[in-house]
Amino acid sequence: MQASVQAVLENGFEHIATVAEMAAACGLSIDELVRDLADLFDAGVLSIEAAESELYVLPYPNGRPQSGKLLISNVWEQLRATRSVLDASRVCRSLRSLERGGWSVVVDPSRWNSRWETSGVQLSLGVVAGGVLVPALLGIGATDVSSADGPLSALYRAGATAVAVTCPQHALESYVTEARRWFLRQVTKTEMVLLILEAPRYQPVLVRQSDTAVDPVNVVGHHGV
Repeated sequence: MQASVQAVLENGFEHIATVAEMAAACGLSIDELVRDLADLFDAGVLSIEAAESELYVLPYPNGRPQSGKLLISNVWEQLRATRSVLDASRVCRSLRSLERGGWSVVVDPSRWNSRWETSGVQLSLGVVAGGVLVPALLGIGATDVSSADGPLSALYRAGATAVAVTCPQHALESYVTEARRWFLRQVTKTEMVLLILEAPRYQPVLVRQSDTAVDPVNVVGHHGV
């Protein structure tokens, strides 16, 4: 095994999802990487899964051994723990898009906050804003934001003090409008903050109950860890 491949397996593998990402980290072509990892594939330590024209690296496809020196869990293994290959691939694309926008992203954020788990909302990703982990709602419609039975309401009832919502490009105005409508429907005062993240830059627009106007807020340099 080449030294660069061994180095990535020992330090940095946790950030890897795709074969292409691992090849780039090792400074190899995909063909060279696959050949170099042949023994690990044959031993069942690694496998490759395909989805939507992408190849992903999965450690221990038959389950992690109970003993011995093991590879650290990578992004793809975390995503696949509770998702089909296709669903995991879609979440992975969202994760990488948010990272390109400058966000620090956490997979399955409910693991770190049991209250969110009680909401019944399956949270695939969370983003770190101002050093705080915030649950992220991916791909919900604008009207779902203001719905009394929607995921935002469920997270609010579960005690979330901030929620991030991704929205498609050019749809920011409608999402902000629905966010305001949601706040207007609350019968009691709430300090909850909603972060609207518009693709593809995901620069946050903050909406609060007390807002009389909503403007983009530049938090670059503050939402990373």
